[in-house]
Amino acid sequence: DLETILRLAADLGEDPDILLALAGQVAADVREIIVQRPLLFAELIRGLGDLPDYQLTTLVQQVRNIRC
Repeated sequence: DLETILRLAADLGEDPDILLALAGQVAADVREIIVQRPLLFAELIRGLGDLPDYQLTTLVQQVRNIRC
C-alpha cells in the first residue's frame, strides 16, 4: 500500500520515489502530471529510456534551472 511505502521510506531515511519504483508504483503527484498529458509524457519517457545516466542527470539539472 502506498502509505506503508511512504512511511517506510521516512523511517529508513530513503527517497520515497525509489521505494515506490521498486514496488512498481509512482508517487501521486507524478501520476497526476502524467495523467494530464499522457501522450507527451509517454513519448518523453520512452525517448529518454536509453539515455545514459550522465545525460539524464544533465537534463534534470537543466529542467531544475528552468523552473527557478
